[in-house]
Amino acid sequence: MVKHGKTICAIMHHVDGQMDASLAVVFASLRCVLCGQTSGVTTMLICDKCSQGWHIGCLMPLMEEMPVGKWFCPRCTQ
Repeated sequence: MVKHGKTICAIMHHVDGQMDASLAVVFASLRCVLCGQTSGVTTMLICDKCSQGWHIGCLMPLMEEMPVGKWFCPRCTQ
C-alpha cells in the first residue's frame, strides 16, 4: 500500500501477483461492483475495459488467485 495524503492506494500487478508500480493503481475509494465494499484492494481486479472493481472472492465461479494478463469483467465479456 502507498499513502498519498488522504488517498490510500494499492499497486496491483495482474501478471504474476507481485506488486509493481508500472501497472494499474487501485484507489481505496474504488468499490467492488458485487459487494459494494472498498476494503480488500489487494484482491480487487480492475476490468481492463470498464475500469470497475471486482473482488476475486466475490466473482462466481470464485477465483482463488489473480489472473494472468488482461482481465475483463463478466459484464464486459457478455
